[in-house]
Amino acid sequence: MFRFHAKAAPFRLQGVISLILIWETRRIGAQGLYVHFVVANPVESQIDWLDGAPFGQGDRLLNGLPDHDIELSYREAFYLFDFILKELERAEVEVAPEIVSQIQLFQKPDPLNRHEWNSMMIRLFDRPLKPREVVHAYFQARAVEDWSLVYLLLPHKAQERYVDGEDYGQRMKKKHQGESLLRGVVVEEILNKRGVHLIAEVLLGEEQYLLTYRSHFYLVEEDDRWVITSIRQESSSKVPFGQDPFFQGFWYWRVFPTRNTDLILETLRQEEGCHVEDGERGTAIVYLSHVNDSIEMGLDIARDARGQVWVGRREIVVGTVSEERLVQLVRELRRNKLIGHNPGRGPYRLPEIANYAFREGTYANFEELLDAWEVKLENPLLGPEGWGQDTEDDPVARTVAETSQIGSLLTQFIHWRFAEQWKREWSHFARHTDEPDTPFTDHPMSSLFWEWFVFDRRLRGGTTTLEAFEQEVSSHLPPSLREGIKRWMENRPGFYVIHSLEEKGYSVRDLFGDNIFFIRDPEYNPEKPPYEVGYILFCRLMPWEGAYRYGGIAFFFPPWYRSDIVTYVRELGLNSGSEIPLDWLDLWTRKSRLIVNFIMELRKKLIQPKLVTAEGHRAGVCRAVYKVNDFLGLTSAIEKLPELEITDREKRKGQGEIIRYLWMEDALTGQLMDALRSGELEVVAEGIPLTDIFHETQRGENLRQIGNLTITRQYTVIDTISKERLDVLKRVFVKYCGFFITHEEDIFEEPENLIPNTAKKS
Repeated sequence: MFRFHAKAAPFRLQGVISLILIWETRRIGAQGLYVHFVVANPVESQIDWLDGAPFGQGDRLLNGLPDHDIELSYREAFYLFDFILKELERAEVEVAPEIVSQIQLFQKPDPLNRHEWNSMMIRLFDRPLKPREVVHAYFQARAVEDWSLVYLLLPHKAQERYVDGEDYGQRMKKKHQGESLLRGVVVEEILNKRGVHLIAEVLLGEEQYLLTYRSHFYLVEEDDRWVITSIRQESSSKVPFGQDPFFQGFWYWRVFPTRNTDLILETLRQEEGCHVEDGERGTAIVYLSHVNDSIEMGLDIARDARGQVWVGRREIVVGTVSEERLVQLVRELRRNKLIGHNPGRGPYRLPEIANYAFREGTYANFEELLDAWEVKLENPLLGPEGWGQDTEDDPVARTVAETSQIGSLLTQFIHWRFAEQWKREWSHFARHTDEPDTPFTDHPMSSLFWEWFVFDRRLRGGTTTLEAFEQEVSSHLPPSLREGIKRWMENRPGFYVIHSLEEKGYSVRDLFGDNIFFIRDPEYNPEKPPYEVGYILFCRLMPWEGAYRYGGIAFFFPPWYRSDIVTYVRELGLNSGSEIPLDWLDLWTRKSRLIVNFIMELRKKLIQPKLVTAEGHRAGVCRAVYKVNDFLGLTSAIEKLPELEITDREKRKGQGEIIRYLWMEDALTGQLMDALRSGELEVVAEGIPLTDIFHETQRGENLRQIGNLTITRQYTVIDTISKERLDVLKRVFVKYCGFFITHEEDIFEEPENLIPNTAKKS
């Protein structure tokens, strides 16, 4: 004996076909299949095997499935399940072999004709659709390419033009290929003699543009249901990505005090359609997807149309994108006894952009969010006109809060608007760093890249990311943040030289101009480096409290880096056709990417400092070597020189006697050195000045040491620290000792060249 029973759930409008098949025989008892098929994404479907019930008690397998109340005949169930198996096979979803073999044992009934199939599908709707709901169902189905559902919304004459719903779906997919429906909401409903005329606002993504237009739907009643007879589309207009739909409209909030936040949070975790993101200090944000009934409210993928519950320590905050949904959500939470009958505070209306800031989790309670957005709790309904003025007395705290909020919103704006460009530019940027494989969040140069992408990267048309943000988002921000963005727009990137140190900050001069700026830095300490006159600073200056501050990153370089920086920038200006003296801001606008790469190379490459003598000449290791022709005559002549004071005398095997002298600034040497200092000098500004050593002579005078003299029987060597000093010492030495020596060679080595040579030898 064989019994068969099948039931379905009314989930077709939600894009799901859910049914249960039960068959019974005396030999094996009751068995069945539970089928949950997602039309738009078959991969998410599931088929479960049911058994364990004796013959005659197959209804026990329906326990726990109260929604499955639509009776299906054997023919309907067979061909509905057969349709699902074919769709799963087309999507390459594997079905258990025992399920396929079991179905093959069933007797194949007569096929359903088109009218019978459509009637069965319409029975899977959860309710008769009103005209507005028919249009919204069309938008929902089109958004996920569920064209078989759209086929059911057409009149019989329109359906007869196609073989079946599958044929209709294939044609529509080809016609609308490359389109992405983001919004479809009925805004006007007009009754006429034949039926209903509905006007809907549509937002459609197509290739590189967003298209916005109005669609006119004409509906008539057929077989006690409303169907779409025709659709007329008005001319569309292109909208740049980001301008619409992000940051548009308001969110509506109501705040309820409670002591049972832990219990409420645990209850919401168990609710179907709730997604919980835990925050700090026991808080959480709960997203409620089931609040968004797109059949009733319309489709709005572009905006976050879900309900949201923020669970704090002593309050819960309920928010949605409309007052109607807020009322619906509060009613539902009360029905589930999650909140009592306390009316709470609100509703508060805040720009949608404030909601994204709220999700960052930086606010301990909702009142802090309201304060941050300059609103007052006593106002029952707040809009842009309700924002007051900032009264915070601490400029540093205010600036930190402002920077944090604008930076967070800019980051989200980039991810929405320029996600692909961000990935591409970051990949290119990271290759120029020491850590090309490190992700952005952990990379030491991430701040430099973020600043460049926001302030300097040029979009089509020549605007920057910050300018696009200001044009598209600024109008939705409170006044203080709008003013903050204006200050950000006045940023001035560049290289600056520390000009002077003062009590509350320091002055810098533009390296490629004459402008002087006063910087106020909370970490400024004039007694510690790098706050020293002559240091070079690369940063982005922004107006602040009557002076300037860093926009973010600030790289300090020692003075001796100046030559390399100036050389590179001037060569870059020449290569790009700029005039000398160059226009720095114009060059930065066109070549910022190259300059940023140069800055990273500059931080990786160690540039040794330039040393400068007291006279302002380049310092180094300078040596003059002479061959000794008459050792006794040479020593006798040297004893007559008052500039030389003997410091050491020794004898070495194979070399004979070695005599060492200090060469002091005295007598003829002193006169020549005075003449050297009185001449015009080209001072090496980026060098480090050396301090000379003074010695007390045997005569009791404190004189400057200019060099050293070493004499052996074979050679005599003069050592000093600059070519200019060496010339002076050579003139004196040749004047008094020239008959006893022959010049061999002069040697000059800069200190920065000696360091790598020393490393190689070691």
